Amino acid sequence: MSGVALIARDCNGKVIYHARDVFTRSSDRIIAELRCILWAVQTLRDLRVKNVVIASDCQAAIAALYNPSYWPQYRGLVNAIIITCQAKSFDYITFEVVSRHSNSIAGDIAFSVMRDGRFNGYLASGHGPSPAWLNDRILSEAQPRYVFRFLPY
Repeated sequence: MSGVALIARDCNGKVIYHARDVFTRSSDRIIAELRCILWAVQTLRDLRVKNVVIASDCQAAIAALYNPSYWPQYRGLVNAIIITCQAKSFDYITFEVVSRHSNSIAGDIAFSVMRDGRFNGYLASGHGPSPAWLNDRILSEAQPRYVFRFLPY
């Protein structure tokens, strides 16, 4: 099982959405990350978010998105992500590699799936309703950028 989470912020660092879900086991970290990216892109498309930066600490997953011919073993997931991105749902979408520290809130949310047995997914707008520890972290780590952060475990 893998816990996944995303934090969506506006250009002022204010949280617009945060979400958590659980996936069945993936055979490797790159597959888990690509599944998470696909989930995030589909979620943001469904929420009609138009300008998106997907940030991940998995350099290989981002490399597979930008150079799919070098990563044929992930072709199915990469194609699904590309098709979702090209569906004219987004005005702007890009993918970038960031440090694990940059994804610490999403990482903690994702890790709570397995650590605390939180197998029910959720999607919340703003920074509520959520536990006090999460509200405090969301407010303390506000960043002036429109970034969607996620991390599978």
